[in-house]
Amino acid sequence: MDDALLAVVLIALVASALAGNGEDIVNSGGPQMVRLLEEPACPRLRELCPNAGKGMEDLKALECVQNLSQEQVDALSDDCQHLIWSHTLTLMDDQNIQRLVQKGCPKHYDKFPCTAQHDPGQYLACVIDHRDLVKGNGCREFIQRLEYVAFSDYRLIGSFLKDCTRDIESLSCGRISNDNRKVSQGETISCLQNQLDRLNGDCKKGVLHLSEIQSDDVKLDRQLFLSCAVDAIRFCPSIPPGSQMVLRCLMKNRNDVTMTEHCQKQLMRREKLIAHDYKVSKGLTRACKEDIKLHHC
Repeated sequence: MDDALLAVVLIALVASALAGNGEDIVNSGGPQMVRLLEEPACPRLRELCPNAGKGMEDLKALECVQNLSQEQVDALSDDCQHLIWSHTLTLMDDQNIQRLVQKGCPKHYDKFPCTAQHDPGQYLACVIDHRDLVKGNGCREFIQRLEYVAFSDYRLIGSFLKDCTRDIESLSCGRISNDNRKVSQGETISCLQNQLDRLNGDCKKGVLHLSEIQSDDVKLDRQLFLSCAVDAIRFCPSIPPGSQMVLRCLMKNRNDVTMTEHCQKQLMRREKLIAHDYKVSKGLTRACKEDIKLHHC
């Protein structure tokens, strides 16, 4: 057996072994021999994410990155930040996401009317838009894990913001040719939301749709999640992190003088979004469901 054939056989055996374990789903479009936490340029990241486990699939490591503070991310070397972005792009490749969803949602995979495209994020965007077809928590939780990584950077969910290129440039919300060596944590999305009245109609529609998706899980709003992490612990200690109830709890306490200013600022941004579109608030949508139908809102 020649070396090339032997390599193919070994790759197939590894993929087969990983596919048997839900926690170790193969996460790249091809054989990725070096996992993110094994990269020589990322020793500090290994210290910050010890529970992600050396040699484990990248999804856990990238989830850990999203839980880091901006200061911790900025302290990582440029080379490591570039590797984080590269590994994230590999994870979010459309064909790879299709394979991941097929493995993570075996009972529901055929229900998604989605096809893999050339640009990253298209397949996942379709799955997100049709996630209500899923029954049961296992598949939904897996999709949320993928969302959590994807919502870290607008470039990974470009299909939602495809009409925002000019606005992103003109409003200085992050250049399309932005330095890929740096890790974004949702700044572009937040910037567009803050300037909603200045967006073109199609971009505004996309931003509001994205904002509605974020309301399912406060962790998808990266800037709010990071800015209000301490306040959520203080004001909402009994509420599971990331749930819709956290945002509702924070909103109830937003006028408390002890709440941090940066958290109040992010809550004000969400409040303005709700004023533009009630669907951005899941609680309001549920509470007014019958009235919305009655009055054809």
